Amino acid sequence: MLTRTSDIIAGDLRENTENLFRFLDNVDERIFDNKPSDNEWSVKDCCEHIIIIENSLTHILKGNTKETTKDPERKIELIRNVFQDLEKNTMRPKPLSQWER
Repeated sequence: MLTRTSDIIAGDLRENTENLFRFLDNVDERIFDNKPSDNEWSVKDCCEHIIIIENSLTHILKGNTKETTKDPERKIELIRNVFQDLEKNTMRPKPLSQWER
């Protein structure tokens, strides 16, 4: 069951990426590259972030996974706090070279 679920999720992520690329074919390059301000992301930055996360998740799902008896809710509060820490989340990695124009 675990493999089946991870395959479905990986397929969904791949489909999301393909849909994103199809959508981006219709986005004007000026809009794609425009950053509303120094502290905000462009469409390009957002897309890069989505693709990096989806690729990372797919890699994790295809790795050595196994059933666990740990409570899945056990670290929810910790994870929520990490994602809601705006000071840390305003930092982003440098763009990948493939996105440079």
